[in-house]
Amino acid sequence: MSGADCIYCLQDERLARLMLPVCSLDAADIYLFRDQLHRGRCVVALNKHYRELHELPEATLRQFMSSVARTAQALQDIFAPDKLNYAIYGDIVDHLHFHLVPKYNEGPDWGQPFQTSSASASLLADEDYRELSETIRRQLLG
Repeated sequence: MSGADCIYCLQDERLARLMLPVCSLDAADIYLFRDQLHRGRCVVALNKHYRELHELPEATLRQFMSSVARTAQALQDIFAPDKLNYAIYGDIVDHLHFHLVPKYNEGPDWGQPFQTSSASASLLADEDYRELSETIRRQLLG
C-alpha cells in the first residue's frame, strides 16, 4: 500500500467503517476505534505517509511520539486502565500508526496481546461514540 491507496491518507469509507476521527495534534490524527471491546481504544496515525519510525525526520519523530504520549496520558486519565497496550503492525495498512488499547486485570485479553479483529466486537450507539470522542477530544485539547 502506498499513500495513493492508504485509508489514512484518503480518509475514505474504509477508514470510516473502522474508526471515527477524534481530533488532530501536531503530527498525528487521533481516531476512536469502532470496536470498543477495550473501552477507549484509539489509533494515533501520523499525519504524513511514512511506513517506519526510522524513516521519520528527527523533528517529526519527536512530534509524533509526543502525540502518542499525550493520547496515552488522556486515555489513562479518562479510563484509568491497569495497563495501556501500544501496538504498531502495518502488515496490511502500512501507514505509520499506533494502536493504544486500555486493558484491565479482569478484562478481555489481559496477559496477552489484544485481538485486532474480535468475534465479540463491542459496537456502540452513534450517540455513545460522539460522547466518547468528545470526552477524549476535550482531554487532549483542553
